Order: sequence, then C-alpha cells, then structure tokens
Amino acid sequence: MESVLLVPVDIIKQKSYVNANVEDDVIATSIVRFQEVVLMPILGRKFYKHLIDAFKNTTLTAEEITLIQDYISKCIIAGVEYRIMPRVKTEIRNSGMQQEPLQADRRDVVDLRTESLKDANFYENELQIYVCENKAKFPDHGGKCVCSCGTKKGGNLNNFFIVYFRLKKKSMV
Repeated sequence: MESVLLVPVDIIKQKSYVNANVEDDVIATSIVRFQEVVLMPILGRKFYKHLIDAFKNTTLTAEEITLIQDYISKCIIAGVEYRIMPRVKTEIRNSGMQQEPLQADRRDVVDLRTESLKDANFYENELQIYVCENKAKFPDHGGKCVCSCGTKKGGNLNNFFIVYFRLKKKSMV
C-alpha cells in the first residue's frame, strides 16, 4: 500500500533546515511516521483516515484544504525537521548501528533541535486550537481537544521526544 504524504518531500527540503541532499525515502518515512504518531492522535483516527483518503482521491472540501495548507503542513514540516536531525547520520545495518562522524558542534546541534522542537510544538498547538475552535467544520474529528484555545502548552511532539531530548542533552554536557 502506497503511503500518502500530506506534504511532499520537496516542500520539506524547501521550507525547513533539511538539506536537499537528504535522501527522499528518509524524509518520506519521517513524514509518514509523523502523520501517524502525531497527527492521528490530534485529529482522531476516523478524521485522519478521511483526510488521507480525500487527499489521495482529490475530494477535499475547502475547509479541509485550508486545514492542510495553513495548519497541518506547518506542523509536519517542523515536526519532520525535528525528528530527522538525529537520523540523517545514523544507519541501521546487519552489523549494527553505524554513525558517520558528527561535523557540527554538539552545542549547535542541541540549539537547532531545541529551536525546531519549539517550532514543532507551536504549530502542533496551533493545529489543535484551530481544530477545536472549528469542530463544526470537521464533524469526524475525534481527536484530542485538550487545548483551552491559546493556553495549551507542550504537545504530542514534546511528550513523545522529551525523554529522548533530555537524555541526549545530558550526554552532551
């Protein structure tokens, strides 16, 4: 089954810190995983699957196009950027995990990941707020609506990666 990417790989390369030389299949895998791990809980399984089907079949409503263009795409771009950083230098092989030498200063990497995490959380929060405030436009929405419209802090990305980030940060100090 072919995966549907709500944001094409070339847009990730154009609108994020992900360089054009990163392999398309690495980015595509990150997009799919982000959509399933972060977006599906926000939107709810039923509405997420509806959006994927409507996107694939080009039957999106005007409201759904706005949702994807103005909220989901920004969330995906920032989230993929954050998720992909530690993966572009590491490969899993038969002989184990292999990592190319790190060329950037570790502090710069931590700073960039921190900035990317903040961006990703911001866009995730904006998406949650928009969907919660516009439930009438998205009747299939069954995801989390825990935001109090403008005051929600954290988010799926933050919860999902905070342990990893704290461990990495401790090892770099």
